[in-house]
Amino acid sequence: MKPNPCIGPPKRWGQAILLLIFLFSFPGPTLTHADIIYVSNWNNSTVDSFDSFTGTYFGVFAYPAHPRGTAVDSTGNVFVASYSSGSLIEYTPSGSSSVFATGLAYPEGLAFDSSGNLYEADYVANTIYKYTPAGVRSVFANTGLRAPYGLAFDSAGNLYAANNGANTIEKFTPAGVGSVFANTGLTGPIGLAFDSAGNLYAANYGGGSIEKFTAQGAGSVFATGLADPSGLAFDSAGNLFVADQWGGPTYGRIMKYTPTGVGSVFFNGYYTGPVYVAIQPVPEPSVWILLLLGCALLRVIRGLGYWTVPLNGIRNGVRVLPGIACSRPPSIPQSRHFAIMAG
Repeated sequence: MKPNPCIGPPKRWGQAILLLIFLFSFPGPTLTHADIIYVSNWNNSTVDSFDSFTGTYFGVFAYPAHPRGTAVDSTGNVFVASYSSGSLIEYTPSGSSSVFATGLAYPEGLAFDSSGNLYEADYVANTIYKYTPAGVRSVFANTGLRAPYGLAFDSAGNLYAANNGANTIEKFTPAGVGSVFANTGLTGPIGLAFDSAGNLYAANYGGGSIEKFTAQGAGSVFATGLADPSGLAFDSAGNLFVADQWGGPTYGRIMKYTPTGVGSVFFNGYYTGPVYVAIQPVPEPSVWILLLLGCALLRVIRGLGYWTVPLNGIRNGVRVLPGIACSRPPSIPQSRHFAIMAG
């Protein structure tokens, strides 16, 4: 019988147990999970960024001309609809910009599908355009739309559009076949966002409220007391962020709502018109902690050297978990005990 590569000598197991006792006997570093929030500030012609956990204002991220819809792709690039220039601008995480698309009438909401295609609602052309990652544009939908604003995808790949001029929310299949998803309780809807349970939230601009819809389209009021709610986005903790365009003493604020609907002012330093919100998730640190403990055990059991399982999953003739490597890249600082990150 071939040896199991995951099992070391008995004495190594004793060392592993002692290591675990040591690790849990001392407090490790405090890790806080936070996302990056991007807010398009219409009248100031800026996109501003924040820490979702502390509310820290990082500053101006970009200066597009009258920004509207904002979306973040899977690699962290930020796309912004520039209303007055009729273009879509792409920004790298460091803020370098390039023009992604031009020649648009009045671009509004933006959203990415799971394949990395970008969708843009043009509220004057009453059209939703689709862009490949290479920037090739095509018409995705142009029927049943009347001044479309915000866009959002559900987990099945269906696209939802806030049909502002008709006071409805339209639903489109991946093939572009449209139908009315909701047509009650809405007055000038703008922003849309899905929570992790598949419920759709809509910013009811004309009604000063946030409406919540189940997957079947049953609606209810989630929050009230807003001035002019516009863009919506959820962070990784399930909190809803709302751009209240003309709310607050300085004509614009960002509101934050817990999953149970408890609201608070997240930021109140705007002067004129925050309109859309996009959130860039940051990887959850607890994942790295779990991986770290496994790697620490492997190092004790297998000796002080590093142990890597080949991608084909075969080591010493036995199939094991593939692609695991225990190491610490230089970009991750050592804590009191250790730190690790998957490459």
